Amino acid sequence: MMTEKKMGMSTMSRRIAGPLVAVLLAAGAVTGTGAAQAAGPASGPGWHDGACAANEGQTVVVDHSADMSQKPIIPDNWKAKPGILVRCNVGGQWADSHGDPRVEPLTAVGITFKVDDVSGLVTIVNGIHDVGQKQAYWMYSSANKVNKNWDLWAPPKEGVDTWVGVTLGGNRIPSINPPVKK
Repeated sequence: MMTEKKMGMSTMSRRIAGPLVAVLLAAGAVTGTGAAQAAGPASGPGWHDGACAANEGQTVVVDHSADMSQKPIIPDNWKAKPGILVRCNVGGQWADSHGDPRVEPLTAVGITFKVDDVSGLVTIVNGIHDVGQKQAYWMYSSANKVNKNWDLWAPPKEGVDTWVGVTLGGNRIPSINPPVKK
């Protein structure tokens, strides 16, 4: 029979491990992988709650209305329907124009997310987990002035008068129609 021996960390190991963990968590927050990103305020540099006005920027819609059993980090703000968070990225630009179109729009408006280290899928948006057993994954869609209907097959692109939909439920588009107006 094997006995398990508990071993503690030495003081030196803890002194090294603490800063290392902090660096890894910070790196994960910057890249959007690993640890989930921290929640943001109701407005920030370059974005505000609610839909963008014409020629103002990119409207980002996060719709978890198909699964209201989970509580989002940032409260829903679409008064006409629960389960929807709408924010405007003023100017429509992303921090990295060549970055991941699934996470750049979220980052631009201060919405949290987590990318699974193994699958590479976005598994958490605004504190809401996908539910793989129910085929309820986060799906992305986009729309613009020319194509005013949500398009599941067009990856989101930065720009003014564009809309990005992030919807829980697999093969779904947001339950509100662009152009989103408050």
